[in-house]
Amino acid sequence: MLNNSQKLLAGVLALVLVAGMTSPAFAGSPAQEKITICHIPPGNPNNPQTIEVASPSLPAHIAHGDTLGACSTITVTKIVDGGPLAVANFPLELDNNFGPVTSGVPVEVFPATIYTVSESCNDGAECNFYDASFSGDCNDSGVFPSTTGGTSYSCTITNTYNPPETANLTVIKNVINDGPGTNDSDDFTMVITATNPSDNNFAGSTAPGTTVTIEPGPYSVGETGPLGYTPLFSVDCSGVAIAGQSYTCTITNTDDEEQPVDSDGDGVPDEDDKCPDTPPGTPVDADGCEIMAILVTGQLLSLDSSSLVIAGLASNAMWMIPAVAGIAGAGLYLIKLRTNRD
Repeated sequence: MLNNSQKLLAGVLALVLVAGMTSPAFAGSPAQEKITICHIPPGNPNNPQTIEVASPSLPAHIAHGDTLGACSTITVTKIVDGGPLAVANFPLELDNNFGPVTSGVPVEVFPATIYTVSESCNDGAECNFYDASFSGDCNDSGVFPSTTGGTSYSCTITNTYNPPETANLTVIKNVINDGPGTNDSDDFTMVITATNPSDNNFAGSTAPGTTVTIEPGPYSVGETGPLGYTPLFSVDCSGVAIAGQSYTCTITNTDDEEQPVDSDGDGVPDEDDKCPDTPPGTPVDADGCEIMAILVTGQLLSLDSSSLVIAGLASNAMWMIPAVAGIAGAGLYLIKLRTNRD
């Protein structure tokens, strides 16, 4: 038979045993189930994250806007093909308020969402010389299909350097009549000397002027028109054109106090004009005589500044512009000449 002390000890042991069996910390209790979700971090709703949560907390996460399953991932890769720019010159961004992304670095995005990748360029005029193309899981406009949880998507944007073959040249003509002059801008003809200009003779005009295209290389802008004006040419009225660049030439003519007489309006004063009554708009030389150009095929025998002899075509009544002086032999020649009226 147990005495009173033994009965008290047995009761304490029983209480300890029962407490140990019912305690949540009991070593034999099952672990709570972990569930994968796409989580919206509080305060940063555009940065979804794939996490695992205990099953009892799942309802609260779903109510918060999280979704079951892993987030989707998108990787955008930028390739720059040629030219002076680099990947860093083309910042990338996903829409739906996601924000900037880094080339080649995967980002987690929400499932069941359509995303569009876009790019900008931070290097001024050079940006205009690149053509973008898209490949991968995005379409030609950079749009991804509606995302599926746990799926990885990729898109490559290739920017190919495609510089233009021409430059733009804008010519602005201003006329100031603060004396006896009465002419306007369109009374002057702008003359472009360049490689393959889209137009090399046209009437002058005030701003915004007239824009032509020219190929790379040396160029200059001149003019013909009424006498009695002193022209002032801006810096870009001559130089070396670079493809893709734009140049603006401004020519300002101020009338002189004394206006010379130019009866036929060819730009040569009557006192110096050896070919009066030249038809309007006719190209003339410094003596006011018409300049022509012909193509001649044959054997060039000899030439100087006052005569031209080609097999089958000989005339000392024609004056040759000495631009081809020293050329001899058979071939096709572009000969600029005028009627000799000396």
